[in-house]
Amino acid sequence: MRIIRHADGFQINGAIYVKPDRFKSWVPAQVHRRALQDNGVIIAERADTATVKKKVAGIDGKPRYFAVDMKVLNRFSCRS
Repeated sequence: MRIIRHADGFQINGAIYVKPDRFKSWVPAQVHRRALQDNGVIIAERADTATVKKKVAGIDGKPRYFAVDMKVLNRFSCRS
């Protein structure tokens, strides 16, 4: 099986895991990333960082990713 390691992110159980450099290009302001974390859009393991460690088969170590809860994001995007 060939593993593609160049993806910017991936989905597992309703969460989208995005590489930090890619996520920061989409949401460049730290204050905006903090607002997403405070509102539960970004899933965080600790209060001092908005990223999570995730072990992925075929990738060495446990890289850090921004984890986006799609259910929460969709709930916010559906508001009028």
